[in-house]
Amino acid sequence: CLHDALSGAAMIGFKMEFEDVKGYFFDVDLVLREVSKAERRAMNRTGGYTRKVARRNIRNRKSISKPGMGPTNQTGVLKKGILYAYDPDRKSVVIGPVRYNDAQGTAPAVLEYGGITRSPYDSSRTIRIQARPYMHPAFEAAQKKLDEFWKDAMRP
Repeated sequence: CLHDALSGAAMIGFKMEFEDVKGYFFDVDLVLREVSKAERRAMNRTGGYTRKVARRNIRNRKSISKPGMGPTNQTGVLKKGILYAYDPDRKSVVIGPVRYNDAQGTAPAVLEYGGITRSPYDSSRTIRIQARPYMHPAFEAAQKKLDEFWKDAMRP
């Protein structure tokens, strides 16, 4: 009988150790670790690039910026205060300016979107500021480079 012959052949000395064959199986933990590393690397590249572009949008100039252009870097606080952080729990990256202790805590948002805020020189006066976006153009630039950030993320 063929079955008996094959059974006998298997018993004759065909022995395989787990170490010999484990390379042929799908290692879920290894794959998840590698995906996590690749994801973290791509997200950090996205955050770093967005921060760099946003900081470049805040220009040093002698005059006040025109509406629609990035704001002027008067003190350097806004430019240095743009940060990013990767959140592994949410698997996302948070990018943007830190909150300031100004009268309403809105200086970065008012510069980005426009609006009304208190005068930095006379807190009893309010002033209207037209939008001088710096973060939105940075996000758009990063959006165009997402493929590049994720390319070769899972290298063999």
